[in-house]
Amino acid sequence: MGIEKFYRLTCEDCSTKGEYSDKDDALAWGWAIAYGGKKCYCPKCAPKHRNTGRGGFKKETGKQLIIGEI
Repeated sequence: MGIEKFYRLTCEDCSTKGEYSDKDDALAWGWAIAYGGKKCYCPKCAPKHRNTGRGGFKKETGKQLIIGEI
């Protein structure tokens, strides 16, 4: 009998919690984990934080852009 260790994650945006056997298992389920491992995002929030560049994630303001008048 060995001691089982779990990789526990909490989403920075929505506080969703997940428990996985290791980091690779969490990544396979769609979690995004920052390079330093301090921040992580659930599969629902992860796409907003991927490939954002140096500016980072921009929160949506809820305003619609007007393309042209009808």
